[in-house]
Amino acid sequence: MLRVTRLAEELGYYSLWPNEFFTTRPDVADRYPNPPTLFDTVVTMAYAAAVTSRIRFTPGPRSCCPLHEPLLLGRQLATLDVFSGGRITLGIGLGGSADEYRQLRGTLEKPIAAP
Repeated sequence: MLRVTRLAEELGYYSLWPNEFFTTRPDVADRYPNPPTLFDTVVTMAYAAAVTSRIRFTPGPRSCCPLHEPLLLGRQLATLDVFSGGRITLGIGLGGSADEYRQLRGTLEKPIAAP
């Protein structure tokens, strides 16, 4: 991971976008004998930011906001932004599939209806 991060910076890439998945999708697990390891996105960005000086980091727009405590996630990303010299761009979204949400939360909350 560090080799790829350093190389991306050396080659002039503007940013890296680590995705956030909590489980390996079945189609990915079926294709590879050793499916990808699912590291924590914020910790991964901190690890990579510590060995680079210019490249920016953006948690992919699939960052699963419903699966995070909003205040904690905001604090973590703001802290990392300061420690990295302002190299974090927030990318958020509703996340992956409803099935993944159910696996982690045990339910799928119904959206609040507009008045």
